[in-house]
Amino acid sequence: MTVLQGRPTVSDLGDVVVDAVLELGRTRLSLRDARALKAGDVVALHCLAGQDLTVRMNGHDFARGEAIVMHDWMCCRLIRMVPIPEDGPQEETTE
Repeated sequence: MTVLQGRPTVSDLGDVVVDAVLELGRTRLSLRDARALKAGDVVALHCLAGQDLTVRMNGHDFARGEAIVMHDWMCCRLIRMVPIPEDGPQEETTE
């Protein structure tokens, strides 16, 4: 069904722009430590080297990926997709 038939679907929103965030890792710092950071400092993250990146769209989990370099650009190769809610409950898929 489409929005014209009374029930909006994700397909009806295909041209809406969303914020994409690829998260390498997270950590917590005191405000004192954060204010003391300077260029060249290293901030340790709570993740292992080679661990999957989390891809979020508008704050919602969307996929898992791996960091790669392509033509001198940092990129993310998607390795697992999180099911879209309208598709119903499913497990993550690997392609």
